[in-house]
Amino acid sequence: MSVDLGAFVRALRARIEDKGASRGLVYPWWIAVITSVGQVGAMLVAAAQRDVLWTPQPVVLAVLLIAVPHALHFVLRDWLHWSIGTAFGLAGVGWMLSAPMVVDTNADATVLALALLVGEMTTTEGARLGLFVGGLSVVMMFVIEGPDALELGLPSILVAFMIGYTLRWQMRAISAERDAVDGASARAALEERQRIAREIHDLVAHSLSVTLLHVTGARRALTEDRDVDDAVHALEDAERIGRQAMADIRRTVGVLNNGPRSDVQAALPAAGDIPGLVDDIRAAGLEVDFAESGDPSGVPESAGLCLFRAVQESLTNVARHAPSAPAQVRVDYSPRGATLTVRNPAPAAARRGTGGSGLAGMAARVEQFGGTLYAGRDPGAADQWLVEVDLPGSAEWCVVKRMKGRAR
Repeated sequence: MSVDLGAFVRALRARIEDKGASRGLVYPWWIAVITSVGQVGAMLVAAAQRDVLWTPQPVVLAVLLIAVPHALHFVLRDWLHWSIGTAFGLAGVGWMLSAPMVVDTNADATVLALALLVGEMTTTEGARLGLFVGGLSVVMMFVIEGPDALELGLPSILVAFMIGYTLRWQMRAISAERDAVDGASARAALEERQRIAREIHDLVAHSLSVTLLHVTGARRALTEDRDVDDAVHALEDAERIGRQAMADIRRTVGVLNNGPRSDVQAALPAAGDIPGLVDDIRAAGLEVDFAESGDPSGVPESAGLCLFRAVQESLTNVARHAPSAPAQVRVDYSPRGATLTVRNPAPAAARRGTGGSGLAGMAARVEQFGGTLYAGRDPGAADQWLVEVDLPGSAEWCVVKRMKGRAR
């Protein structure tokens, strides 16, 4: 029966990586393989140093004691408890140390096996268990071989512990970095969802308000003036606004989800589209006194979108809460930035906010450009409602001057 070596390696890799991930171990899978092979290989060399490898003796079974926990670790789905690996490892090395070496050398390979065991335990289980296993190893060498064994064994154990401790700290740093990257990705996804939500809110709120103005005009044309033609014209405008809004929503969502940033900006309105927005509002029956000064073409597209949405939200609120009141819109463009002012008679009773995202979305947009936002009663005329947006030509930070959170 043929064995697919590639499939075996892939399965082994998946098993090791899954078990490591369950323990928060972020090192490559081959490090665990090298550690296991190194310990078993060191014991084979130690057996050769005692001439028990080619002329088998019971002590050669010490190699199997070392190999058993590593084999179980690769076969079992659950993480092998540290005590099992430690017990088998120390028992195997202790048994091998009980046999005298026949090779004239002070470099006993069992020291390497112990060092790898200590380093492994320190890396995977922590410094305390690493020190515990290292202490047991030193005591075992002292008891079996005497003080001379510590000349090479003690420094080797200490170096192995330090390497394992360093690797564990490095592993923590890698985990922290990955968590930071995941957190940044989650925040970016949240910001993108919020951006899409703001765009959809602005589109829906504006189109519904304008549609309601047309429907109201149609109702009045029928009930007050008995003018069927005007009513039909108003309903046709309402239908047109509704269809246009649906198309805008589909296009905006599609571009925001899938398009590059340049396509996003091209698909969204800018400062130059504000006059057309005002015309649509006027056509719906809202009285708007509009004037602009300066050149809107010098405003960046993203800042122009901010101004457009601010005008849209302000006039939508006027249409919703004071449809019979005239509104005044002023936009001034200069090298120092752009200023938007929207005034209208304040409602007799200002309504408390109900959790809407209109003004909050406007404030979030203004924040991005280091601008200031004021929304509330006009300090110079208490009977007027004022929305004022100042966008500097260039800024790094935003100062929200004051915003009265009342959705009108």
